Amino acid sequence: MTRVEVEVDKLKEAFAKFQETSKRSVAQNLRQQGKLLVVDIAKRTPPGDFQATGWKRTAGERLIKADLAKIMVSSKRPSARPDPQRIHNEYRRKRGRVHTDLRKGKDTRFRIEAAAFQIYRNRVLQRVGYMAAGWAKAAQFLGASLPGWITRHSAPGAGTVIVRGQDIELELTNAAVYPDSRGLVDRRAVAALKKRYWAMVKQADNYMKKAAQDAGFTAGGA
Repeated sequence: MTRVEVEVDKLKEAFAKFQETSKRSVAQNLRQQGKLLVVDIAKRTPPGDFQATGWKRTAGERLIKADLAKIMVSSKRPSARPDPQRIHNEYRRKRGRVHTDLRKGKDTRFRIEAAAFQIYRNRVLQRVGYMAAGWAKAAQFLGASLPGWITRHSAPGAGTVIVRGQDIELELTNAAVYPDSRGLVDRRAVAALKKRYWAMVKQADNYMKKAAQDAGFTAGGA
């Protein structure tokens, strides 16, 4: 497992600008923005997609079923094998996906004892959401909610507030990301940070425009 860490200097700048226009305390805004951020990142963490279009449990389970179907099939033959995990591990790539399809041409998939196949498939399906669950403790710390199929996992991660002089920082940690998936999750975390950055900048700008209008100023050309 590995920690996910990304550069957040620009986000800090946006938060400072946002805070100047807010009536709420730094702690309140930090918690609110943190809640929005951690949920967004969790949605982007596999089985989620880059765009964070929603929670992807079904999609993750579908991929697992499809991968297993490429290399093995349930069978009642006396010669059926009892070791689906060994076969799965042999064909899985670094990020856990199976690319080899033994159905092409002549079907050479491994025949697996029916009971062993069902038990193993169910066990693998239960893993869906583990990487995203690395954000669960940070979400809980901030008061955000994640789906039960994610929080069912006891995955390492944390949410903490760090005080350095007059600065208050929020640290979100996911230590459940597999090493070979770190680059992917890093990129998705950066995308979530950019979204939060622009949301705060836009809100601050809108506040300033409204304040100017309330003061009687109007925008116009030369």
